[in-house]
Amino acid sequence: MQDREGAVAVFVRWPEPGQVLPHLVRRLGAEAAAQLYDAFVGDLVAGMPLSAYDGFLYALDNVYAYRDRYKGVHIRAQRGSTEARRLHGCFQELLATHPRAVIVGSSMPDLHPRLWKSAFEMLERRDVVVGPTDRGGIYLLGMKKPHDVFRGLKWGTGTELDSLLKNLEDARLNYGFFPTRRKIEHYEDLAPLRRRLLRPMAPLTFATLQVLGIGQEATEREVG
Repeated sequence: MQDREGAVAVFVRWPEPGQVLPHLVRRLGAEAAAQLYDAFVGDLVAGMPLSAYDGFLYALDNVYAYRDRYKGVHIRAQRGSTEARRLHGCFQELLATHPRAVIVGSSMPDLHPRLWKSAFEMLERRDVVVGPTDRGGIYLLGMKKPHDVFRGLKWGTGTELDSLLKNLEDARLNYGFFPTRRKIEHYEDLAPLRRRLLRPMAPLTFATLQVLGIGQEATEREVG
């Protein structure tokens, strides 16, 4: 059912060992990295009913498998040969039926629905909302119109944010910043993530980190 306030989409791919969280494979192994990514997606999906917006998963692959797993969620395929085209296509689809749309990445399992609400509130007075990572990337984008501003971005280089902001300024769009956050992609990101997850905001991720023994020493020092 369409929600008149807006839509939230999470970009995902199937948790195939060796195909997700590549920087973690060396330390965790391909199977454990895939389990962790699967938990990330599960926690983001679990948060969708808590928000006031229509929730979507945009899958890069195995769309039907995602539909079988999450039957109560809108599952769509990412379309386009590049990340830029896939993002633009997603905004075109969502904004054809919703007044505002926000897209988030899947490597931030504690991105609570309350934060999504803040992004939509910013869109009341901005053309675009940008959530930057502390490594020069982007974890959240929000728009009211499907502006094609992703050309020239080199994904995974740490230059995405600077390139996007230049495109937004060239297009004379009014943009606002969401809080800078750390995308979970390296092993040293996991212990701080577990400390943040002591509250039950991402229980699947917390349980997976606990099973893997990640951050255990730091957590015990804090408790003690």
